[in-house]
Amino acid sequence: MGMRIGGSSYSPAEQMQWQQSKQNFAALSTAISGGNLSDAQAAFSKITSQMANSGKTIDPNSFLGKIGSALQSGDLSTAQQLLASRQNGQNNQAASAGSASSSDATSTSSAAASGLRLLALLARPMGIIIAMVGAAIRQPLI
Repeated sequence: MGMRIGGSSYSPAEQMQWQQSKQNFAALSTAISGGNLSDAQAAFSKITSQMANSGKTIDPNSFLGKIGSALQSGDLSTAQQLLASRQNGQNNQAASAGSASSSDATSTSSAAASGLRLLALLARPMGIIIAMVGAAIRQPLI
């Protein structure tokens, strides 16, 4: 039997897709944050391929669409600004909700946490259930 989240059971293939999504979004976030345009473009390409395989498309006006547009035009600076803005907005929401503290954020691996935050923000359009990401973001990854 597959993994269970919130009473639902997921097949090994769905679990593998979930793991691949986490890796792809972490790679995208790490590449953007680290200033590596070619790696960011490659990670974005993997994400779009995975979405296409699931019958999904990226809305060009969505956050992910804007990141993709910036990367396609070679504008890493805009992609970095979009990512930082989104992460800051999420951090502000988490702080106001009392669900995360600054000490938690600083004790978590920055690149990995960024990837998980990005995954949490962007996985919904992919149709992936991400209930377990919230706990993963608040846990030290090292």
